[in-house]
Amino acid sequence: MTNGQSSVGTEGEPRGNRASSSVTLEELRLRAVARRRIEQRKNAIWVGSRSRREKVRTLAVCAGALLLMALGLYFGLAHQESSGPVESIAPVGAVSIV
Repeated sequence: MTNGQSSVGTEGEPRGNRASSSVTLEELRLRAVARRRIEQRKNAIWVGSRSRREKVRTLAVCAGALLLMALGLYFGLAHQESSGPVESIAPVGAVSIV
């Protein structure tokens, strides 16, 4: 070990004299992106290629979620409307016992 550099793996060759590979970093990035895209295509299931059963199940889940949100909104607003006027009728300084 000289000048703060490790001697492991140099095999008697200084670092600057090692032949660099012909593959650049940009080419490696392009290959990695291409591999990723191929893997995504294999794993992706498009809506058009799904079976009828899967399409119906997806539609049922979406419709159920929308129905639950609508019911929550309806009952939330109904509760808010029913409690709103009662609070406004009571005088500010009065104490009400329930």
